[in-house]
Amino acid sequence: MHVLFFIDNVDLPAHYVEDRCNYYELTIPYTIVNTKRKAPHEIRLFYRRDRITEMLTLMQDTIRKMPEQYEMLFMVEDDTKIEQDTLHKLLKDHKELTDQQVKVGIIEGVQVGRHGIRMIGAWRCDDLENPTKMATIPYNHNGFFEKIDGGGLYCYIVPMQLFLEHTFYWHDECFAPDVTFGIELRKKGYTNIIDWTVVTGHCDQNGGVLYPNDNCTVASYEKQENGEWKLVNDKRKGIS
Repeated sequence: MHVLFFIDNVDLPAHYVEDRCNYYELTIPYTIVNTKRKAPHEIRLFYRRDRITEMLTLMQDTIRKMPEQYEMLFMVEDDTKIEQDTLHKLLKDHKELTDQQVKVGIIEGVQVGRHGIRMIGAWRCDDLENPTKMATIPYNHNGFFEKIDGGGLYCYIVPMQLFLEHTFYWHDECFAPDVTFGIELRKKGYTNIIDWTVVTGHCDQNGGVLYPNDNCTVASYEKQENGEWKLVNDKRKGIS
């Protein structure tokens, strides 16, 4: 096991992360990488999506150059709050599914969005090759495993080789780099899963933490005749 702290912000120095590692007496080997790029203050969608795509590609290059290679990747974004047993649960899920001969791609936890619509970070489309409808999945507090097409990169595991082989890209509002990663895996015959028992928090800039609940809404998009994608439901519910 090896921890990679990948920082894409020149204003967050590596020594800050190293100080935290020392404070918590981290015994796992770790590497700290900072791209030393300025943080994106641009709010336009295409700019932020391009930045995420670039960051994930740089992360792939970093992992390829590491002296040791690993079988699985466990990724957690910096605004995600997880429990102590999160990794254990996801790895247990992977073993259970592979023991049943399931060709596993991504297994993710559950998180609610904090920008705009309060939706679950998991998507399904009507057709993998030529989608015309795309929607997030409804909140399900009684569930365990559920199949999805694409999801968020906030908290998930995936076989390392699948991550390194992928070329990240995005198009239109509902096909972010994380979602298209999952869809490309589905096209190759892999099964992507959300585990409803692995609940994660989504931290905001004011110190609060959002958790999914029954107030989550579904974001549905449909492809228009002109080729553009339109949000067809604009019910924006709050979340406690």
